[in-house]
Amino acid sequence: MKRTISKLFYYAIGTFGSKVIYFLLVPFYSFFLSKSELGFYDLILASLTIITPIITIQVSDAVYRELHDPVNETLKSAKAFSSGLSVIFIGMLIFAFAAFFINKFFANKNFYELILIQSSFTLYVFFQQSLRGLALNREYALMGTMNAFLLISFSLGLIYFSTIELSNIVLAIACAQSISVTYAVYKINFFKLFNIKNISKTKIKELLNYSFPLLPNTLSWWLIDLGSRYIILLFIGIEENGLYAIAARYAGIIALVNSIFILSWQDYVINSKSNILSNTNHFSSYLNLFIAFQIGLVILLTSFSNELIYFTTPVSFHNAAKYLPILLISSAFASFCGFYGAFYLKEKRTRKIFSTTFIGSIINIAFCIALINYLGLYAVAVASFVGFLVTLLLRYRDFDLKVDVMSFASLLLAYSIVFYISQLTESTNLRLISIAVALISFILININIYQKLFLKNISR
Repeated sequence: MKRTISKLFYYAIGTFGSKVIYFLLVPFYSFFLSKSELGFYDLILASLTIITPIITIQVSDAVYRELHDPVNETLKSAKAFSSGLSVIFIGMLIFAFAAFFINKFFANKNFYELILIQSSFTLYVFFQQSLRGLALNREYALMGTMNAFLLISFSLGLIYFSTIELSNIVLAIACAQSISVTYAVYKINFFKLFNIKNISKTKIKELLNYSFPLLPNTLSWWLIDLGSRYIILLFIGIEENGLYAIAARYAGIIALVNSIFILSWQDYVINSKSNILSNTNHFSSYLNLFIAFQIGLVILLTSFSNELIYFTTPVSFHNAAKYLPILLISSAFASFCGFYGAFYLKEKRTRKIFSTTFIGSIINIAFCIALINYLGLYAVAVASFVGFLVTLLLRYRDFDLKVDVMSFASLLLAYSIVFYISQLTESTNLRLISIAVALISFILININIYQKLFLKNISR
């Protein structure tokens, strides 16, 4: 149990550096960038998450799975790492050639900065996964912390010594990631782990057989997330994309908190000797605790969603508060999909991950395109929720865990009430009461989770 808590702590620190800092800097940059510039900045960050899997064919996840396998010998780990990294370098070379060719027809003044940030991000993801796979959790956390510290330092340096422009921001991110990668190279004892002689065609094929089905799944998540941003860009403009970026980044609080748990949850499920279908009560208990925590957090954030945006962004971005509560509940349902996704990884059924996500993404895109001209950004937010809901239902069908329906319904009812108060009433007193009740409820929910989960395990 102590080991699990330790992992959660290190993953939390590592996630802060790799993800949270980008979330925090979006509202910060809103004071220096226009709506259109912030919208383009958000597109760059979102595009990294789709281009990277295409470059790497998701081989980073396959290397993590190989390195994390307890039966792997040192030589097998070295072969997995060396073979995986060779795929990364080949993918980066192909990407560079393709990017130079495309830039001849669609010239971008920030072209070289974009190449640099994409390359550094690709390597950053690979080495983070390698640290996880090698169980170097402390080093994983330090890599993320270093990235966060450097990015904050570079951003402050831009204020005092230069100007905060889009090209400078991109360059700062790329430099921070490159230095962090250098740290990881040192910590994994790179030249002992990597050897050209260990690059094996057979191992590359094994890695790609595992990782390739994950690529369509990632592309499907793109249809739900990044695809929505491009639909906004095409139908209602780049400024609205800047507005949506603020709401989406704040909704990302749920995804960030969830990602800390999911990383540890994947490790637990993969290493578990329990058969999932024959031990549904065990896994169902974790699911219900996770649902209570996630929706409790959604209720809390929804209760002061207006204040969250009003006090941290310029007036021109305040309308983003209208869409935040819907995106918060959407993020929660995305986290439930991730919970079930660990079961597919355990059974190496990566194709099933893709099919369930793909169906949800198609429904999301269709809903979004059909209604965006009538509902504007509301259509995008609601479509995101519908897409994740469909994906969740499909995965629930494969792993019939027992959900506490009464508790789930009560939490959704509480969310609906808080949503109504925060968005549709102007009574300050009622809003303050709503915030107080949401905070107390969240504390009580988590005390209950602590008693059921941590104390129960410690007493064993």
